[in-house]
Amino acid sequence: MLPEFVENEAITFEIEHLFTLAEEARGKNLHAFDLPPNLVAVIDLYDQRFYLLTLSTGFTRRIGNYGGQIAKGVGIGILTLGMFAPIPVKANSGVRVMILDNQLGEIAYYKSSFNPEGEPLEEKTLSKHLKYLFKGYLW
Repeated sequence: MLPEFVENEAITFEIEHLFTLAEEARGKNLHAFDLPPNLVAVIDLYDQRFYLLTLSTGFTRRIGNYGGQIAKGVGIGILTLGMFAPIPVKANSGVRVMILDNQLGEIAYYKSSFNPEGEPLEEKTLSKHLKYLFKGYLW
């Protein structure tokens, strides 16, 4: 539970912004980013040195929606005489992880994983993400 002086929206914005900065840096010089003040206030309450943040994105289509997207792609292909035919994606899944070092006030680790055909709610997909994200770091 968050303390009263911190708004959920502020924390959410700061975490999303931190992930954006880390993604733009592509893992280089992550130590240069200062941790946002509201986030620091919250993690200071728990008196731990390291914190793991995760961000998961993705979607999955229902059967009817996927069939409609395929039909739309075929229609566009016919209308453009085959010059352009979008291929619908049934699902995709992305996971990003970040480890914060509260003692040093910096990002200690960041990595992202994207699976353009992975079902975001399947254990197999999440297991692949996990293995990739921490390969060489934890095992």
